[in-house]
Amino acid sequence: MQFSYLLLGSQLQGLAGTHQLTAIIRDDQSGWQRTLPLEAQKGFIGSTFVTAASLNLCQVEATVAAMEKATNLHPSTYSLIITPRVTISGQTAGRKLQAAFDPQLVFMFDDVHFYLIKSDPMVDPLNPSQAGLVEGKLVQANTLSLLGLKPAVGKTRVVSLIGLGLSLAGLLILGFYISNKVRGSQEALVQMKYSSMLVDIKDRTMELSAAAIDVVTMDDLAKLAGRYSGVILHEARGQIHYYFVQGDRMLYRFMLNDDGADLPVDQPLQIEGNLVQGLERGEFQVFFQPIIYLPDGKISSVEALLRWQYPERGLVSASEFISVAERTGMINKIGEWMVEVACKQVEVWQKADMQIKLAINLSEYQLERDPAEIISRVLKRTGVDPRTLQIEVSESSIIKNAPTVLPGLQKLSKLGIQISVDNFAGQSLLSSLEQFQVSSVKIDRHVVGSISNPDHAVTVSGMISSALDLGLNVVAEGVETEEQLTFLRSHLCTQAQGYLLCRPVAADEVTPLLEQTRNPGRPKSARRRPRSEEYAR
Repeated sequence: MQFSYLLLGSQLQGLAGTHQLTAIIRDDQSGWQRTLPLEAQKGFIGSTFVTAASLNLCQVEATVAAMEKATNLHPSTYSLIITPRVTISGQTAGRKLQAAFDPQLVFMFDDVHFYLIKSDPMVDPLNPSQAGLVEGKLVQANTLSLLGLKPAVGKTRVVSLIGLGLSLAGLLILGFYISNKVRGSQEALVQMKYSSMLVDIKDRTMELSAAAIDVVTMDDLAKLAGRYSGVILHEARGQIHYYFVQGDRMLYRFMLNDDGADLPVDQPLQIEGNLVQGLERGEFQVFFQPIIYLPDGKISSVEALLRWQYPERGLVSASEFISVAERTGMINKIGEWMVEVACKQVEVWQKADMQIKLAINLSEYQLERDPAEIISRVLKRTGVDPRTLQIEVSESSIIKNAPTVLPGLQKLSKLGIQISVDNFAGQSLLSSLEQFQVSSVKIDRHVVGSISNPDHAVTVSGMISSALDLGLNVVAEGVETEEQLTFLRSHLCTQAQGYLLCRPVAADEVTPLLEQTRNPGRPKSARRRPRSEEYAR
């Protein structure tokens, strides 16, 4: 291929630029593409240059064949796009010139044909052109017209500055007023900020014996009220203020102490003394969140999540008491209990011909204390195949404490248990994870949530592609929108989990979903609408 470039203009001076020929192979249906540089970037001086390069069509066919073999996708046609990227700068008629020129020569090809696309019959794609204007400046007298009057610019500036000063003074006064209110009463700030959403109640109408979730901030509760198109119910008991939002079979609550003292005994600081009693009384529960295999929409595995049915607060997520359990040494007993309950449930499903795998999170504290011994005992008691089990460890633990967690992971791997990197955000190189014998990565929910940003979408696409090239399964967690799900499918992401697909539920709610998967005559989707802003484990 030969590309000739010519820039026409008036009084051209000091022209210089760069050029590079590239080829892009693309499947327009799935979005897959590969870029083939045909020449390195080169510089040129003047208004014209000629460059030539060769394109190996055998290399194009080999690249397409490798993609089809890896993905088992067989598109009917592909696009081949030749782009000469040209940048040039200089002067024209004494004005600064900065321009770019990157026309596209598009071919379509399949196993038999290879032909040029001509999208506009009036335009010859072999002779592209581009017209442009050079920006200039127009200088006029400094005049001002206002409502038919022409006041002096100096006086207008003085009046504007006075108005600005008065506005700033008003804002400062308002700021001091709000600040005094906040210092005097946090509840007053809530009333000011969310008065349109609040409804005061005198007698509690919510049954807290049902599943309840305590949110961290009042802003989170307001978002939930907006999601469920509801109001925020407010109940005052002395200096303690309770705020409730009713969701679908779920109650959300925020508590505030207006005198700044500690909240009642059902807050996390009081949990430590009740962990032992909670385990003895059977207050802990294991929930399961399905993980969906995207190519066929079936449930491939479930992630076990620990919850505590706290008597005074309702259902409490593990993030609120795991650190306390680690500090008191209760984590091993609770962890072993959770693994055994989850494995027994998986055994029940497998005996019912529901083939399913189990994912369990282990903290850095657990990995440093030989978890293989505990899990081995559980596997012997339950009879579950170790290959059914997958242990998830966060990327941050691997990065910060690799020497301390590596021995535990290696022992687990020798048992036949699979290892997965959880909360993966690309902070570590995937190739560096080879020593941990990792079989899959779970892309962090915050990374998945940034897909709507084009720049971040490119990063996520690269993370998926790199993991697949290393033979790893890719699981996207925290999937909440159809846009995210469509993006993940189009970029060949293996599996996904999130509230768009299914929230964490009890085992008896997972069983019907697995039965649907096993019975092809019933719906295959395990999709549910999002239920909470939380993703705590």
